[in-house]
Amino acid sequence: MHIISAEYSELLVGFTHHFHDCHQIIYVAEGEISAFVNENEYLAREGSLLILSRFEQHSIRVLSPTYKRFRLLIANESSPSVHDNFLLSSVLTNHGDGFSHVIRLDEHRQVFEILLKNMSSEYSGKSPMYGEMLDLMLRQFLIELHRYHSELFLLRDSHSSMIVHEIQHRFEQNFHESFSLAELAADYHISQPYLSHLFKRITGCAPMEYLQACRLSVAKRYLVTTELSIKEIISRCGFSDESNFSRLFKAKNGVTPTEFRLANRISNFIQSEHSSRQMQTRIF
Repeated sequence: MHIISAEYSELLVGFTHHFHDCHQIIYVAEGEISAFVNENEYLAREGSLLILSRFEQHSIRVLSPTYKRFRLLIANESSPSVHDNFLLSSVLTNHGDGFSHVIRLDEHRQVFEILLKNMSSEYSGKSPMYGEMLDLMLRQFLIELHRYHSELFLLRDSHSSMIVHEIQHRFEQNFHESFSLAELAADYHISQPYLSHLFKRITGCAPMEYLQACRLSVAKRYLVTTELSIKEIISRCGFSDESNFSRLFKAKNGVTPTEFRLANRISNFIQSEHSSRQMQTRIF
């Protein structure tokens, strides 16, 4: 896991449901927002963290005259051989039963504000090896979060958690391959019902739903960042045929793959133009 960006903003804007192929942490430094994640609505006030996995579509509505925040975008990388990373990254990847996407930091907020300010400064400064420094800062940030809110993380020595983590890693690395619940259960010497229950309790979705989410996430990335045809994307992502892919995509996202590609390219263009105008304002 590593930092893609670490930025501070005071722009008074919210966002409709949108897509990032990465995890996000948003810290509300000032103001109040309403966040819709999956089918849940949260209020995030000053001193709150909003934690979002790369699979969770979300929207944000600003409720106050000001909205100052730090935002971390974090690349999804999993390694079953690095146990500490598995423990720390679990707060980003596993949002199972009872997980709250908004966390009040209360008396510990200053610890995180200092870290976020340093991360933002490091990212904007682009000093030599700033990426490596940001990754160290992210690790410190998650360790501090674990110290004060360990309930958000998986148990370090849980055999069940390790099984789920290994299956997640297999899905994320080999999403284009075929998997079955029966084969997975046999690999780990447990029953299919127990594996389904365990996986959903820890991640928030059934095993095949998680695999489907991996495939859809990669498909969205291809749609937005490449000129690959729909047929080629289907082949690369492991979907059976174009009809099933299009039906599933629209059911999950409310638009067809082609509509999604067009809408996100327009959105990215507008954001690019907005950033360019901001830069010109700063320069001139």
